[in-house]
Formats: sequence, C-alpha cells, structure tokens
Amino acid sequence: MIRCILIANKRAKRQELIKNLRSLPQISLVAIVDTAMAAVARFETGTIDLAICEMVLPDFIGIDFLKSLNNPPLFIFFSDKPDYAADAFACNAVDYLVKPISFQRLLQAIDKANMLLQQHRLPSQEYNFLVIQQASSQIFIPYEEIYYIESDRDYIHLITLDREYCIWHTLSAMEERLAACKAFIRVHKSFIINLNFIRYIKFWKIHLKLRSEIIPIGPNYRAALWDRLGLRQ
Repeated sequence: MIRCILIANKRAKRQELIKNLRSLPQISLVAIVDTAMAAVARFETGTIDLAICEMVLPDFIGIDFLKSLNNPPLFIFFSDKPDYAADAFACNAVDYLVKPISFQRLLQAIDKANMLLQQHRLPSQEYNFLVIQQASSQIFIPYEEIYYIESDRDYIHLITLDREYCIWHTLSAMEERLAACKAFIRVHKSFIINLNFIRYIKFWKIHLKLRSEIIPIGPNYRAALWDRLGLRQ
C-alpha cells in the first residue's frame, strides 16, 4: 500500500483526481492539503511514501518545495502546462502529469512510484526471485526462469521461460538489484543475461538455449564476462 498525500490548491478542480486516487487499491490517500507548508508536518512523521503535488501552490512552486526538503518522499507533479516538466524530472520527480489527467495516465504514474518503492521494500537480491510491479500486482519471478533483460530507454524487457514483461526501470538499476546473484552479468549497454542459458559464444555474440535471439557482447563488457566464465581472451 502506498501512503499518499495530495497537495493541490484548487479545491473545486481536484475532486476527479481525488476520486481516481481513492479508487486505486494500491493507494492509501492519508491527507489532502492546500499548501506546501501544510504538507511539511505530514512529511515529518515519516509516514508518507508519495506526494502528488500541484506545481503552482499558494506558498511555493512545487520544484522549489521539493528542493527544500531534507528527506522527501517520492513526488509526482501535475499542472495545466508542461512548462516545468524538464525541471521536475531533473529533480528526480517520478512523473509529470498535464491536466486533464486521464485515469490511465494517473495509473501509469502510480505504477512508476510503486516500482521505485518496491526496490526499497523488497530487496529481491536477498532471495532467489525478482519482484516486479505489474499494474496493481507484485510478480515474483524465480531467477532460474529469466533468460535475459533488454533496455529500451526508460523501460526494460524482462524475458522469461514463458513470457515477456515490460516495466519502467533502468538497466543499471536492475543490474544493481541482481548484483548478488552471480548467474547474471551485463554483457552490453543494453543487455543483462543469465549465464545458465548460454548455448555458445561465437564472434562476440551469445547464442541462447531454446531461443533464437542473439545477444551482442559489447567491447567494454568482454573482459568481465570472460573473467566470470573463467576463460582467457
């Protein structure tokens, strides 16, 4: 459950957003406030996971408010205009929503926040499975079922024995999550593979068991791969 606070100053125009947030089973809307300073007291209790914050508030611009906090929760900003979007993402905002906010767009932003929170709450490298977020569910994927992981900008494709998952994540963050499991290694700027599924390597390309995909080995990753495999270049 994500403990969420809504910070919005236009009471007459926020009812639809409140309604949609309350309809999401993964959201616990613990507070609704009009100003940044009213939100600070809630933050100090340490019980807020996510702030959904209007960009222009009576007492602060949302970005400046986020910068002023010592230990902020995750932030999703929303506004009538996209003007502040670049600055919001530069401050590590989870997402930036432009009104009118559709339910699907809101859900996408919440899923991003949930994924980031799960990284902290469920450090899956301590177990024999990886936990990923799909809509309102947490999916537990055993390591031995993962063939490889491919980067696609802000998303990754996780290929398993029987299906493919597309999740909002960076490959570097996933590499860190899998660091304790020695079966996985990054072999290219865009690929992490499970060593157990290598069929053979030829001309710096990895051929996988039971799959037709061929995974390239990047020049900067060859030495680490050869060392992991106990081979000489």
